[in-house]
Order: sequence, then C-alpha cells, then structure tokens
Amino acid sequence: ANIYAKASGFVSVVHVDIGDKVEKGAILAELSIPEMEQERMQQEALVEQAQAAIQQSEAMVASANARIAAAGSQLAAVKAQLDKHSADIAFARSELARITTLVSSRAVNAAMQDEKQQQFRAAEAAMTSAQADVRSAESNIFVMQANQKQAEADLAFAHSKRKVAEASLAHTLSLMQYATIRAPFAGQISQRDIDTGDFVLSAASAKGESLFTLNRIDRFRIVFAVPESNANQVRLGQRVELKVDSVKTQTFMGTIQRISGELESRTRTMRVEAEVKDETKQLRPGMYGMITTTITMQ
Repeated sequence: ANIYAKASGFVSVVHVDIGDKVEKGAILAELSIPEMEQERMQQEALVEQAQAAIQQSEAMVASANARIAAAGSQLAAVKAQLDKHSADIAFARSELARITTLVSSRAVNAAMQDEKQQQFRAAEAAMTSAQADVRSAESNIFVMQANQKQAEADLAFAHSKRKVAEASLAHTLSLMQYATIRAPFAGQISQRDIDTGDFVLSAASAKGESLFTLNRIDRFRIVFAVPESNANQVRLGQRVELKVDSVKTQTFMGTIQRISGELESRTRTMRVEAEVKDETKQLRPGMYGMITTTITMQ
C-alpha cells in the first residue's frame, strides 16, 4: 500500500525508515498543521463561550423563578389585604345603616352618622387601593412569567449553540488525527519519500504524492498467467507450489484465490492470483519464480 496524507502540512517527525518492520497502527510520521491548531483553539474557545452562556441563562432562569415566587407571595399578601378591606367595608356599611336608623329616630346625634359615613368611605377607598394592588401584583406575575419563558428560550438556544460548537470542535479534532500517519496493517517499509521539514499535500490534491510504501510480508500475492489452452482447468482453491531462484532449497505452498475469468487479448493468457504464506521470511516483494499447480484434465 502507498501511504498518503489526508491533510496538508509540514513533516515534523519521521518515525520509520526503509526496511523497518511495523505493526498495524504504528506511527509512521507526524505532520504539523498550524492553521488547524489555531482552528482547534478557536473552536475550544467557542465551546467555553457557549458553556458560559448556558450558565448565565441557567442563572437567569433561576432568578426568574425566584422573582415569580416572590411575586406570588406578594399577590397572596395583597389578596389577604383585599379580603380584610372587604370585611371592613361590610362592617362599615352595617354600622352606617344602624346609625342612620338611630339618627332617624333621634336616638343618637347626627354627627355620629357623619362619622360612620366617613369611615365607610375610608373603607371603600382602602378597598379600591387593595384592588389596584392585586391587579398590579397579577400584572407583575404575568411579566415575570414572560421573562421566565424568555430565559428558558435563551437557555435552550445556548444549549444548541454549545452543540454546534462541540460538533465543530469534534470535526476539527477528527481532522487533526490525520496529522498522525499510521500503518494500516503490519508490514515492512519498502520506500520512504519524505524527510523532516518537507511540506506534503493532501491526497485530495491533484499533486498529492505518497509518503511511504508498506508491504505485507507474512502473506504474498503471487500473480501468474495461465495459457488459453488451460484456462478452463484452473479452479479456485487449487493448491500451488512456488519456487524462486534465490531460495532454491525451499518450496512455498499456497492456493489459488482469484481468477480474472477473461483472456488478455495480447498474450492470450488469463490472470490468476494465488496467496502463499512465508513463515521462513525468505520471500521478497517483486521476486520472480516458477509456480506449479496440478489441473484436472477434462
């Protein structure tokens, strides 16, 4: 596999060299992407800002709830005063009626009637004032409830802003992970095309070039061509024997895994691929050899 960079940046560290054996997930190189680091810092600041807005909105909701509770207590108090003044009016009215009757019968002085009349009017005035206080308290509660709803809406909006900021930060952090180049599988580095300080382009760029070539060396894909005369006699799963000139004493065993199913027009041969395990670690990618398979004549 040719290893490319997902993001463009400067090579800060190269951890491997040609010939090194690596495990899956091993770090091959690290890139420095200054603008992405700045973007991460900005996204983190936005998350913190959104969190502060949530705390502020929560405080506003709590304050609105407290004000509503206080306004409710105030309403209950003025309603109690209203009930008291209502009772005072009833008493003042009955007293006025009683004294008026006595004045008519000349049992008491007319001045007492005037006094009771003044008391009745004072009770009515107090009643009117208490009714106004009740209306004012009810209006105040209505305003407080509206403020509470606004504070709750602001809190919901602050939560949504934090989610957006967190999603943006997660996206940036996900992209920053591509600054670390890792081995997709265990194998051996056969080619290294970067050095510390190099600027590499993303694979998405038309000019993006590979950074490393990684070969799997525990299992090899053997490619060979079968003549047209034998094309119909090759089957998946057939055993093969591989011999290479550089390892004359060793025969490598494998099986046919893939058959193209068509003949190449120029050579009139069919591409076949077999997989061979090399527990002795003597095979090398790119070697040539002789492969033998037993076919069944039809």
